[in-house]
Amino acid sequence: MTQYSAFVAANGGNGYNFATGYSSYGDIQVALQFTITQVGYQIKGFYAYWDGSSIFTAYDACLWQWSSGSGWAVVATTDTAFGTLSAGWNLVPLATPFTPTVGTLYAVQLACTGGFYWVNNGLCAGSPMSAQNGIVNGPLTVFSGNAADSGGNPSPSGLDNGTFGEVSTTSATTALAEWNYESGAPGVDLLVGPAPAAGGGLLLASLF
Repeated sequence: MTQYSAFVAANGGNGYNFATGYSSYGDIQVALQFTITQVGYQIKGFYAYWDGSSIFTAYDACLWQWSSGSGWAVVATTDTAFGTLSAGWNLVPLATPFTPTVGTLYAVQLACTGGFYWVNNGLCAGSPMSAQNGIVNGPLTVFSGNAADSGGNPSPSGLDNGTFGEVSTTSATTALAEWNYESGAPGVDLLVGPAPAAGGGLLLASLF
């Protein structure tokens, strides 16, 4: 079964080395904007990166959804807590996979403390992995940084991609992060995979 992510190489992601992009901080949120372009896929879980040695705790991650009429709204049913981390990308599965609306703008946001991971210019001109036009991996499209940073496929929300924000709580559901530095790539990712076939059962051939 083929699965898709933005950065996690095992899922066809571009393999950014986030270990070199750690910044010490307090409670903070980081977010990545994306859309799903094909029917028949679900968001199965979220990833947080940890280099294995830096001071870092991942609290939770969730989805936010954007509409041109009302802006950003949290998808509270997707809020999922992380447990003990190991070095590398840490996956936390959603209790119930989320079925996105094709073409709708979403953001996956991670709440963490101690520090965060960031690749400068990760989604704009000067990208270490040529992601100045964003990232396309199967049904997953991650938007680039803004046009001012020579991003070729900026988010329709008008908000730069990726973003970070200092918050007073330890939850990803409080507010969407809206700060940006050099259209960087944040150390958060998602897992996209095929939705189960309708009915979810096995068709057995008759023995008669």
